[in-house]
Amino acid sequence: LERDSDRRGADWWRFEQTAYYLDGITRLGYVLDDERFGNISANLDVDGTLRKGNDQRIALKGNIQKFQYNNYVYNDLSIDGDYQKNTFNGQLTLTDPNGDIDVSGMILLNGQQSKTNLTGTVRHFNPQALHLSNQFKDASFDADIDADFTGNSLSNMNGTLDISHFSMTSSEESYALNDLHLLAANDGDLRYLNMQSDFGNVNIQGQYDYASLPQSIINFIGSKLPTLPGLPKTNNVRHNNFTINADITRSDWLNTFLHIPVTLNQPMHVDERPGTEDGYDHAVTGFHLRRREL
Repeated sequence: LERDSDRRGADWWRFEQTAYYLDGITRLGYVLDDERFGNISANLDVDGTLRKGNDQRIALKGNIQKFQYNNYVYNDLSIDGDYQKNTFNGQLTLTDPNGDIDVSGMILLNGQQSKTNLTGTVRHFNPQALHLSNQFKDASFDADIDADFTGNSLSNMNGTLDISHFSMTSSEESYALNDLHLLAANDGDLRYLNMQSDFGNVNIQGQYDYASLPQSIINFIGSKLPTLPGLPKTNNVRHNNFTINADITRSDWLNTFLHIPVTLNQPMHVDERPGTEDGYDHAVTGFHLRRREL
């Protein structure tokens, strides 16, 4: 694959009509102007038309034997799909010692009207080994995922996300979840979020920002359990106005992901809604605090 210009980045490709066979090693970081990308060794058939505007069509099929990103070399990545009128349809498969991933479906890129319909399987995915994140140390993850939603951000997303057969295994702990179903809807400033899972059900409705919603929930928990170990700091900033109703049957996810030592002896019910002098009526029942030994 050659080019006769010293330019690089998003505008490097000068050709309108293309039909190429890529076989060999390409300096992908140079092409994309991103130092995180290294060499790519591939055997690909590329066929299509590239013009400015929406008259674009690319069919891509083949195997990427090695793909370097963030100082990690991925092995055996295959792709089979086509891109036309801002829509990609196809399948992407990664077979790597630190992650087997198979994703298929459709993605339409159209601003707030973007659409995503994907089905995927993830096996022994290790973010630390892949140089993606150190948050979970040496943990590896398995999951089956189905996503069907519109929008290009959490603030305008409408649709569903299903996660099943989820597991996390590390040298220190393990966690398993059979099913988690998320339904998100937006209607102007009014938002609705419903979650059903093995560990409980949660409904949140009202005017809220997803970015600050976790802090609002932390503020609520802190108002009821101010001495709870491991709870992040609370603040008095109030940007959200919502109701939350939840029934929690398991607390192992709090221990595993948030390191909050809470054990439920019976199902916990949470009810928060506008109404009292401090702005909300609160109800929390059924929890027991298990203190860690120092």
